[in-house]
Amino acid sequence: MSEHAKFSPSSLSRTRSCPGSHQLSIGQPNISSPAAERGTMLHAQAELAIEGRPFSLSLSEEDLALIQPYIDYCLSLKKISDIAETERQVDIFRGEG
Repeated sequence: MSEHAKFSPSSLSRTRSCPGSHQLSIGQPNISSPAAERGTMLHAQAELAIEGRPFSLSLSEEDLALIQPYIDYCLSLKKISDIAETERQVDIFRGEG
């Protein structure tokens, strides 16, 4: 899938509670789960649809049912806004990327 962010939104609560946790986690294995992998894949497919591009994978009816409300919501926001951007990684600490 995609490269994991150095300071990801999913670990913000931990980093805020223990700022040193990032440094202590360097070198530790990045363990995932089947559910996390599926969620990442579905998010990537939804992003393609929101950008008006076709899915890059064949999705099951269950997968489509999970992401369609999210896609519809994002597309509805694009209709009422002058600005529409998808998620992208940014380097908030120059030179540490």
